[in-house]
Amino acid sequence: KMKCLSILKICGIKIAETGAFPWGASTGADSLVEGCVGASPPAPEVRAFSERAAALGSIHNDYVLKFEEMANLVRDNKWIADPEVKRTIVQNWDHLGQLVGAPSSNAPAAA
Repeated sequence: KMKCLSILKICGIKIAETGAFPWGASTGADSLVEGCVGASPPAPEVRAFSERAAALGSIHNDYVLKFEEMANLVRDNKWIADPEVKRTIVQNWDHLGQLVGAPSSNAPAAA
């Protein structure tokens, strides 16, 4: 009985970890809709970075594919944390911001 409970606990943790990204992807923008109750809105610097990351496809088609894979839940968002991707976003901060209509802001320090 104890072994079964341990296995169930481990499986529950794995399911929660696996479900975290799809849940976040499906509900992440809810906080941006006026009157929507749910998760807290992202910090301004996180939102600014994410908005610009969404426009990466204007720089290279590989980014379009990665975003499509994320939208279809066959890829998680860990690739955005890659130093080269971060550097690309920072180097193109103003251009990417203009493409998505993001408010002007200072780029974070280069990765």
